[in-house]
Amino acid sequence: MHDTTTADQPDAAAVTAGLVEEFQQQLATWCAQGRVGLPLLVLPDAAPARWGWCISCGGLAPGRWRCFECLEAVTHALELEARAADVAGEWARRRIVHARVDDVDEPAAWWDA
Repeated sequence: MHDTTTADQPDAAAVTAGLVEEFQQQLATWCAQGRVGLPLLVLPDAAPARWGWCISCGGLAPGRWRCFECLEAVTHALELEARAADVAGEWARRRIVHARVDDVDEPAAWWDA
């Protein structure tokens, strides 16, 4: 479990960077073993998983499975921001295509071609 609330602890960015590094290492090991899917990404000293406590570090996470720090680290480790941007871009392109198809006066004409 990590704690960013006291003055003697590293700042949140440093904590997140450490978590990202740990989770990327777990992911690299997982892939090197030829395993499929994704690892759970759990710190070695984390408490057993239970609702309301972070599944990754064991810290308090009311109403969630991960605390905000671990959620951010998992998002970075799995490069989800980049993938989300790609998906958003793809959806934007699809909307443009759909708008153009909707503008066709006789859509059945191109089915017969």
